[in-house]
Amino acid sequence: MNSQVLQLNPILIPAINDALASLYTVHKHFEMTEPEAWLRAHGASIAAVITGGHTGISRAMLQQLPGLKVHSCACMNAIQIQAIGGPEVLQMAELPIPAPGPGQVLIRVEAIGVNFIEIYFRKGTYKATLPLIPGSEAAGPGAGTAAAECRSAGRPL
Repeated sequence: MNSQVLQLNPILIPAINDALASLYTVHKHFEMTEPEAWLRAHGASIAAVITGGHTGISRAMLQQLPGLKVHSCACMNAIQIQAIGGPEVLQMAELPIPAPGPGQVLIRVEAIGVNFIEIYFRKGTYKATLPLIPGSEAAGPGAGTAAAECRSAGRPL
């Protein structure tokens, strides 16, 4: 029997919907006429929640999903170059969020710029220490206490 999953919002890419349906029994929360009643009756059988974008899961909903394994870690997703080669060597990795050192600020990266130098590193044209996370340009809000101290002192990040 396939695992039972709860999909919180629509996924607009048909191939993803097809792949999910081939792997799991998908229950579409956003199409249910009485989602709260359905959760009370069936929540214990849900093993995973599928969501896209910024859809949050309320504490009340989590309490109705006792089979759901929720793990939180201070992790980030990153694309890594783990070997010299073509685009196929780019791999998604879950890494610990680094702690900034003295005089450093942690940035929650929302956009990056990948330049030719990263392509040269990936191809081996220039030497680099691997694994390497490409994206020598980054933008996003400052995070953590050092960023808060800079903002409160009126200093730019």
